[in-house]
Amino acid sequence: MVVGKKQMRTAVARNFAKRIIREEFRLHRPTLPAMDFVVRVTKAINRTEAHVVRDELIYLFQKTSRCLES
Repeated sequence: MVVGKKQMRTAVARNFAKRIIREEFRLHRPTLPAMDFVVRVTKAINRTEAHVVRDELIYLFQKTSRCLES
């Protein structure tokens, strides 16, 4: 998980982003394939946009699972 200072200036903001990513991974871990995931934040995440980030992570996790099943 990479959340750089250029994207999110304060430690509070970086920790918030990491918390969102970690929580979604934890919730979907049983359905994910046994592999490593690298998540790199390229744009600042506002607290009002947190649901969009969650939805995007869920979509990417599902897409990864589908690609590996074929």
